[in-house]
Amino acid sequence: MWGAEMGVNKYRLAIGNDAMFTKVKFVKQKKGLTGMDLLRHALERWAHVEEAITCITTLLVFKILQSHHIDDAH
Repeated sequence: MWGAEMGVNKYRLAIGNDAMFTKVKFVKQKKGLTGMDLLRHALERWAHVEEAITCITTLLVFKILQSHHIDDAH
């Protein structure tokens, strides 16, 4: 895994990543983006917090919709 749990870019935009745990049973999949991927992507591209939030939430929603579409197709 490449990346860090937190970072700051040249615009002084700071983002951190934290683990979340659940007791809900789910099937683990080894595909997709990690939290560190999302963090790095936002820090590489954006200067303002609003842009970073939009970027990260858009990627998350896209991935959720994509996984539901794939599940429905099978």
